[in-house]
Amino acid sequence: LQVVCATAEALVLALVLAALTAWVGRKVFELEHAEGSLRFAHVRVQRNAESIAFYDGARRELHMLNQRLAGVLHAFRGYIVRLLPFTVMQKATESVVLVGVTNVVLLVLYFPDKPLTGVDENAAFTARWQAAMGVLVACAGAV
Repeated sequence: LQVVCATAEALVLALVLAALTAWVGRKVFELEHAEGSLRFAHVRVQRNAESIAFYDGARRELHMLNQRLAGVLHAFRGYIVRLLPFTVMQKATESVVLVGVTNVVLLVLYFPDKPLTGVDENAAFTARWQAAMGVLVACAGAV
């Protein structure tokens, strides 16, 4: 039964991650496409600058480049909006882990003379230090 549950959990997790990847990946594709379009238009203007100036097409080319740039900015905004929840979640997790680990290490380092159980102070410090390092290693593994 545990094997079936673990397999079902793994399958559900894989499906959720695939859906999230497709959801964010669509915006990545749109952003890359818009950037490529702007890059192509810029190179075209750069290569044909003399002809554009001769035929007085600067205003039209500038308008076209501005439209391509607006497309890039729109795609970038969409990408950021889709990525924002994941970034917030990651930064919040990092902050909680960092603050927790920092507090444990500071308690151990700044209060070594306070025994935990009222027994030998060196043993209490060693126990505190080992506990802090255990938490540090566990948190580093979780991140």
